[in-house]
Amino acid sequence: MKTKTKLMTVMVLGASLIISSQSVKGQSWNLAGNANATAASKLGTTNAIPLRLTTNNAVRATITSSGNFGIGITAPTAKLHVTGTTKLNGATSITGNATVSGTLGVGGFSTFGGGGAFNNFTGISAARINNPPASPTEITLSLNNTGASLFPGIILRSDATSVYTILYGRTDAAGLQVVDNTNAYAPVQASAFTVSSDRRLKKDINDINADQYGKYMDYIRNIESATFRYNTETNETRVVPHIGVIAQSLPAEVVSPVSSKPGQVGNDRLGVNLADMQGLLLVGVKALDSKQLTSEAKIEAQQKKIEELETSLKNLETALSQCCTSYSPQRGDVNNQMINDKPSLEQNNPNPFSSETNIQYYLPANSTAVLKVMNLEGQEMLSQSITKTGYGQVRISGNSLASGTYTYTLLVNGKAVESKIMVLTK
Repeated sequence: MKTKTKLMTVMVLGASLIISSQSVKGQSWNLAGNANATAASKLGTTNAIPLRLTTNNAVRATITSSGNFGIGITAPTAKLHVTGTTKLNGATSITGNATVSGTLGVGGFSTFGGGGAFNNFTGISAARINNPPASPTEITLSLNNTGASLFPGIILRSDATSVYTILYGRTDAAGLQVVDNTNAYAPVQASAFTVSSDRRLKKDINDINADQYGKYMDYIRNIESATFRYNTETNETRVVPHIGVIAQSLPAEVVSPVSSKPGQVGNDRLGVNLADMQGLLLVGVKALDSKQLTSEAKIEAQQKKIEELETSLKNLETALSQCCTSYSPQRGDVNNQMINDKPSLEQNNPNPFSSETNIQYYLPANSTAVLKVMNLEGQEMLSQSITKTGYGQVRISGNSLASGTYTYTLLVNGKAVESKIMVLTK
């Protein structure tokens, strides 16, 4: 009997110890909360086995032995590895690299301080890049998914109701386009633009020679210059009109098709490639310079010829005066009465001339005369009737004539009396 009593006592004591032990262990995790946590308290494993958090008997999150935390994935490969749709409603700060292969939605301001690859964004209402200003404007990373036109872009606006600017890339060509909220192209302001022009970056280089200048000068002549306002501007927002060109009048070499919806016929808009336009205008300047140099060389040669003709004429007059006692030269001082009362024509002065020149003549009484100016091809350029007889002069204006060499002839009573050469320079 005593033995039985002792055995029962031992069993009761053992059960009490077991219950006590389980009670103590149970106090380490209380569903209602734990008030006995200390700085040394921890939840997890003490070996290399990952800690798995489950709900409904399924693993929802995993912490690996190396400290990677995964949501929706059992083997995370980054400090935070999320598989599935991710939504961030508050302020978000990412200072390291971030890779998003799914959909990322941000409801508040987000700061992206590091690099990263972002394959898909949706619902991001505002994002700050690195250090935003005190009153940040909105930067929206968006995806325009209307039809077949997909353009990842950045939207900039000062508030939710104002007009805004969109920066986006093209799906059919490389480049960045800037438009406003009406889909019109917005102005870009900068202190300088640099365009790559290194020969090492170019191929199929063909120098433009003087024989091709005519083609490019025709291009320039056909460019439509105009003053205008853009469709989005009013007389109040743009008091002074723009001055520029109409792209439809430009040669294909300088036109840059730009479109908000590439691939849709009729929606292409035309812009001007400023680098190519600069090249075209430079060719025009070189063509004008070449023409000027050629004209100057011709004028110099013609002036030399005029001087030679004048010398020959003087020599002839000298010879005639020596052999013929009745000969008197009909040039020089027109105040002297012409021998035998014959009409005469003097050399224009000045010659060459740039704006106007004077031509002196002598016309006998009862005569009718016309002074005609011709180019070297024989085309009549000017015709002026002379009614005053005796000594007189005719003033010729160069405003209606192009630079070049001309002949002028005095016709008296329908017959050519004398012709001389004059040179116009502008």
